[in-house]
Amino acid sequence: MRMINLTFVRNNIKDGGKVFADKIKKLRIKGGVSQKDLAAALNTSRSNISKYENGQLEPNIEMLKKLCAFYGVSADYLLGLAEESKE
Repeated sequence: MRMINLTFVRNNIKDGGKVFADKIKKLRIKGGVSQKDLAAALNTSRSNISKYENGQLEPNIEMLKKLCAFYGVSADYLLGLAEESKE
């Protein structure tokens, strides 16, 4: 069974969706992918990608799965429940 660092989780929960927004933006930029290209790959709009990255919209479960698969990271990482990605 995996142990969860509760202090880490509490600190990230305080930030709300900012942790998620920051992580997906950082991953996109690091990968050299435009919002338009990411949107096309995930079958969504560029506007939605922008809203995810600005914390104005949270993805549904299916989109979260697509983002995890695209970036090769866990949902725990994107949601701020794990300190490092699988990279």
